[in-house]
Amino acid sequence: MAKNYKETTTQAAVLRTSTKTLSFWCNIREAPLERFAELIEGNIRIALQDFSGGKGDKSKFAYFNLEISDIYEIKDCMQAKKSFFAQKIYGKHPETGGQFNGMCKSFHFALQYTEKAQNGELSRNPYYLCIKNGFAQAAPGQIAGSFYERKGTFQEGVAVFIRLSERDLKNLLRKVTDYIRVFQMLAGQHLIPLGLAQMENEYSQRKNGYNYNDSYTNPTDYYSPDYYNQNGQGNPSQQSYGSVGQREMPAQNTLPSMQPQGYGQAPNSNSANLQQNNVRVYKKTVTVLTFPVATTEGYVAKILMDTKQWVCFFDQNTAEIVSQACNSGKTQIKMRVTPYRGGAKCLEIIE
Repeated sequence: MAKNYKETTTQAAVLRTSTKTLSFWCNIREAPLERFAELIEGNIRIALQDFSGGKGDKSKFAYFNLEISDIYEIKDCMQAKKSFFAQKIYGKHPETGGQFNGMCKSFHFALQYTEKAQNGELSRNPYYLCIKNGFAQAAPGQIAGSFYERKGTFQEGVAVFIRLSERDLKNLLRKVTDYIRVFQMLAGQHLIPLGLAQMENEYSQRKNGYNYNDSYTNPTDYYSPDYYNQNGQGNPSQQSYGSVGQREMPAQNTLPSMQPQGYGQAPNSNSANLQQNNVRVYKKTVTVLTFPVATTEGYVAKILMDTKQWVCFFDQNTAEIVSQACNSGKTQIKMRVTPYRGGAKCLEIIE
């Protein structure tokens, strides 16, 4: 689909002829923190539209989602003057009615190199790019949850092709790889410090015989009536737990080695121990080292607290406040924190 230039999109490269439009869309995101070394994940969508039969409903449109690694493989194939082929099928989502009932959406991509034209002369456009969208029967692959297209079952719905010169194709791929490279660099600036700090925290816990996964896979609910009944205790009132934010963060079995310097010491002008019923909350002035990054665990940033670097978790509201402060050049922030998942969690920003 051609880009509307009034919109902000992830289109990284486009080539237009009098009748066709070829575009590359970078659907890339940062890798999850637990796989931070991968830096990025996602795909590159190649869209091809043919207007030779007319515009609107009379045009033909096809697309294919290439893996990020496929882009570099295509560049290698160009270097070796070879062709590149790929297929994908959405095996988990078969059609539930109509002409293709029981079949799955299937996608074919081909980039063929032909050095000479039919007249025997060197071709000015040696690359033939074709995308086909249709339906086929899916068969389970050797890896659990994977599928492949059963041979001979593909029914073509639409096919669109374009011929490309070597120069045009190189320019398109260069723009896409430039975007990938810069995205990787920016992702690494966020993820690598956070990931290394998280690894250090988890390693310290394992070194001290602490099972990180067991503690947080099935955490004890200290506020459940069943917990107190089983232990012969009365269920204390909610008021005894302080603020709502504190009630949502029950104390975990954090090892002393995982506590920043100053935890458990007498309060001073910069640190007040607000321990209430085993929920340890501390008022600290910290230095924010990285901007908060969205992860599956919420927002995460690296902070300096009591001369030690920590992975700190934030909710959306506190993450926005910290980001705004960092954008204005303010990295010293006072907050209430509690030990959390081998690191710390911000409960409140103190203005």
